[in-house]
Amino acid sequence: MSWLEVLKNLDTGTSPETEFDTDAASSSSAAELSETFTQQGAKRVSNRLLSLLAPRHIGDTEGHALRQGCPEKDISTLGRPWLDALRSVQTTSRVEAKRATCLLPPVDRTSESLVQRGANSAKSPTASPEAEETSAAHTTEAKPKEARRTLVATQDQLAEVLADLQGAELIAVDLETTGLDPRNDSIRLLSLAARNATHIVDCQSVDPTGLFSILTEATLVAHNALFDLGFLTALGFEPGKVADTMILSQLLYAGSKVEPLKRGQTSHSLDSVVKRELGLELDKTHQSSDWGGALTPEMIEYAARDVEILLPLYDVLKAKIEEAGLTYVSEIEHRALPAVVWMSGAGVSINAGGWREHARKAEAEAARQRDELNVLAPEHPDGKEWNVGSHQQIRKIAKLLGVDLPNTRDETLALYAKEHGFISALRNYRKASKLASTYGAGWLENGYHKDGRIYAFWRQLRAATGRMACDHPNLQNIPRSGPLRSYIRPPKGRVFVIADYSQIELRIVAKISGDAEMLSAYSAGRDLHTLTAQSLTGREEISKDDRKLAKAVNFGLLYGMGAKGLRSYALRSYGVEMSLEEATRYRKRFFETFPGLKRWHERERRAWQCGETETRTSTGRRRRDVERLTDRLNAPVQGTGADGLKLALAILWERRNECLGAMPVLVCHDEVVAECDAHKAQKVKEWLVQVMKDGMYEVVNVKDPHILIEVEASVAKAWSG
Repeated sequence: MSWLEVLKNLDTGTSPETEFDTDAASSSSAAELSETFTQQGAKRVSNRLLSLLAPRHIGDTEGHALRQGCPEKDISTLGRPWLDALRSVQTTSRVEAKRATCLLPPVDRTSESLVQRGANSAKSPTASPEAEETSAAHTTEAKPKEARRTLVATQDQLAEVLADLQGAELIAVDLETTGLDPRNDSIRLLSLAARNATHIVDCQSVDPTGLFSILTEATLVAHNALFDLGFLTALGFEPGKVADTMILSQLLYAGSKVEPLKRGQTSHSLDSVVKRELGLELDKTHQSSDWGGALTPEMIEYAARDVEILLPLYDVLKAKIEEAGLTYVSEIEHRALPAVVWMSGAGVSINAGGWREHARKAEAEAARQRDELNVLAPEHPDGKEWNVGSHQQIRKIAKLLGVDLPNTRDETLALYAKEHGFISALRNYRKASKLASTYGAGWLENGYHKDGRIYAFWRQLRAATGRMACDHPNLQNIPRSGPLRSYIRPPKGRVFVIADYSQIELRIVAKISGDAEMLSAYSAGRDLHTLTAQSLTGREEISKDDRKLAKAVNFGLLYGMGAKGLRSYALRSYGVEMSLEEATRYRKRFFETFPGLKRWHERERRAWQCGETETRTSTGRRRRDVERLTDRLNAPVQGTGADGLKLALAILWERRNECLGAMPVLVCHDEVVAECDAHKAQKVKEWLVQVMKDGMYEVVNVKDPHILIEVEASVAKAWSG
């Protein structure tokens, strides 16, 4: 029996053990599969979930405000009787699910509510009055509609797809691809689902670009949309509005650990989110299938299942986002998404030859410093060679040299480096070794492409604070000092415009804390590092060393660091030495200069001691399960900075036609790097600076008093400036 015959007999009671001819499977044409798939899609499957009812949205515009007292903690979840009822409905077994073609009816099919079905089913609990009211509010649509599925295997079928999708406000989209890299791999299946129909487009047989116009008009719903849009934009697609169920999940659970977990963290993969929000198991067996080969009915079923779950999932997550007061920040994230796709697809140019030569020299330097370290080390008691990579052995060496190290962290070693040549050499060796291992030739091959550009995997919402990240390779961690950034350079005829927010964390802290001295300084256009240096030293004329001290104190004490921590931080981060007594004096003077900052710390400390575990930014972004005071102080500041930067990226995308040919290629926390033609540099610089100001200003200055946002920009032939 061929795969085609198996598919045709799925609802006839044919035994699943029936033997089939695998050779015949590959001979079944895409057109035959398409016809069969469409016929099967119209059949109803018993015991299926017929409705997904979202709770009424609750607008809570004041929900962002930090509570001042010690309210009773309520860690219970919101009541969701509709979901409890949903989970009680008996579902088809996995074996039956694989055989069923019509898995999830569209959300339009909700006129028969859960409450009505519950009255006829002993397996459904009696719904509460609240659930009945909720159900009634969401079941006033027309008669139930049958879900139609179509496998689109010929160009002529696109007209039917366009007709089905015409006027749809939401279209779910999901891709099955031959690999993970849009530059080397291709789309096999483009799966699209509206409320009443599903279309699976075989892109080996059909050019999908004819659908792009209709997809631009609707809001696309995807899970990890950065991946799907990366492949679509490689074909020339320009996204309009996008909603990403992965981003919504990340926003809801930022900072918390909620089942299902993967690698000890809350998982936001599609199967995990579906299980958490809908209580359904999503079979991901075919995720690693060979999508470049012959399609089987099971593979098509898998693709249909993934895309059909997205609209019900989006409805549930969207309701939770509104209830949690996260609507505004979700809008920022979704507006920024096309810009992140834009940046990901642009890549960044690199001098690969220079990087490889530097890597070779770095390895040789690390080997040389290891030899020097071995010479400075005392003789091993057992006549063996010391393992300088072992913390225990380093402490033994130090003890033989008369130093009792509590640990081997760099800030600890820095306290003894001046008096002990071995410890100084150890710090130098560690830096050289890390440079050689982290940024060697292997780093380059991670994302290097034959066109001379690095294409990193950008993560729009990786950190709990909302900051972006990237990996394979990590561009953001390339050290500012040293030559490495000089190898990140634009191609001939192009330049970088590098724009950086000026003291943005300090400005945000001034706004959040309401410190009068900080607000006054920024209002007058004064430099806060200079102000701090004058306060600490008592001098009007400030040297470079004074300014470096002020930076260490400003950034060290911003988030509740004590005198001992300040001493280590200043030495480690700025090379500024101070005694514990000096650190104590600097800390006291700092809070005398900025008393509003001290009151903010005290206010947040009281909330923290009362068990408050949630923080908010001005946009509503929240971080949950905050356990440390430093994180409680830090999260709203870094989160607000992330909000402003992402809104700036969104505006860059929305105003891209003002500077054609310019594109963002890098984001590093408070910095944006754009690439453009050399003769357009000045125009692009003005454009980038204004957009970055506009984005951050809107986020930071939601309420009075307004604070000035400054952006410093330069034109350069390398990222190093």
